[in-house]
Amino acid sequence: MQPIPPEIRIPLADKLRTLKQSVAEAVTEEFFRRHPDWLVRYGERGRQRGFEDAQYHLDFLAGAIEVGSDAPFKDYTRWTSSNTSSSPTCTRTGGRPARSP
Repeated sequence: MQPIPPEIRIPLADKLRTLKQSVAEAVTEEFFRRHPDWLVRYGERGRQRGFEDAQYHLDFLAGAIEVGSDAPFKDYTRWTSSNTSSSPTCTRTGGRPARSP
């Protein structure tokens, strides 16, 4: 795979940052549409936390695109995976909360 030149990467990262809020909202809404039990269990606070998390994920993705390396995003996803093992939004528990917030 050939590297993507900065004149393509940087505008792409900027565009992702511009769309970050709407993408984070859409992802969060879709997640709660698929998992309505989470809204019952965690309420609006859980929705807000999910929205915030999605924005962080997009920030790190945009940064990785901007520098032209997937290493920062891979590091971030490893870090989030290790820290979400006790999070109510843990994906390692088969889509079920690992514990109450």
